[in-house]
Amino acid sequence: MFSKFYTPFGEVRLIPVEDALAGRVYAARCYCSGYDEKDDDCAKKLMAAALRGQIPIDWAEARRIAASPKYNCLKEFEDVRAEIEATLAKTSS
Repeated sequence: MFSKFYTPFGEVRLIPVEDALAGRVYAARCYCSGYDEKDDDCAKKLMAAALRGQIPIDWAEARRIAASPKYNCLKEFEDVRAEIEATLAKTSS
């Protein structure tokens, strides 16, 4: 099932957001060199949208996918989440 959300530029359809987020974190922090700035920026933006409630997400499913053999990036997933939560906390205070 695809997730849909709307932006000022129109509708966006994504693979399940849980898979997309785990995939971006993996690409950003685990694949090849271990860090890719463009993928990290994408992972952070997607994580921020999920944490703000702009995109519906099943956090348990997202963690399960991040921990799966396909990605094996649960630690990195939690690191990105903590970074974005800290950033959002600073901007809201």
